[in-house]
Amino acid sequence: HSTQPRGELMIRSKGIFSGYFRAPEKTAETMDGEWLATGDVMQLNPDATLTIITRIKNVIRNSSNINIELEPLEMFYSTHRLVESILIHVSNLAYDMVAVVVPKEETFVPWAQKIIGDSAVGFDELCKDQRVADAMASELKTHGANSTLPVVISHVHLESRDFGEIDPDFLTLSRKVRRFKILQHYNSAIAGMFKKMETPIDLNVDTVGNA
Repeated sequence: HSTQPRGELMIRSKGIFSGYFRAPEKTAETMDGEWLATGDVMQLNPDATLTIITRIKNVIRNSSNINIELEPLEMFYSTHRLVESILIHVSNLAYDMVAVVVPKEETFVPWAQKIIGDSAVGFDELCKDQRVADAMASELKTHGANSTLPVVISHVHLESRDFGEIDPDFLTLSRKVRRFKILQHYNSAIAGMFKKMETPIDLNVDTVGNA
């Protein structure tokens, strides 16, 4: 991670509204006195410019109080040759991360068939094979060694269908993931991965924002 200062971008000016109409609770969530909390994580650069890094709702602390920025991480892991789409989740009760991965079929199938030693098995069945999921986790651990983050993806759940194919509401119009909806769908799979790390997790409370 960069050593430059980071934090939530707060703005104040005469043009900023004073609050939501007849919604004091929502106003209290957004305003800190005269300051508007944007929900954006920004970085202060050496030349005094600001860079928007991610949204606060996409930042979770792990059990060692390391802030994990999910969107940049997902972009990083999406560069792996076997990954089409990925959703990473972090628990404040666990050190490492877990992920739901939609593999890139054309590169994944021959790779996975070699893992299990059977060239007749198709894409859907390969995604259900735990040996393949474990091998994918190892691949992503190796890939993660190229990042500066001290934590890695320790367990993977493979999904043969695109998130938007499962439910169009899982993606925004710009194809960004609606994280909370996808987490709810994979509740049991994610809980199972954390259980392997001896970390119980209740996704009803241990989640990021519900966008």
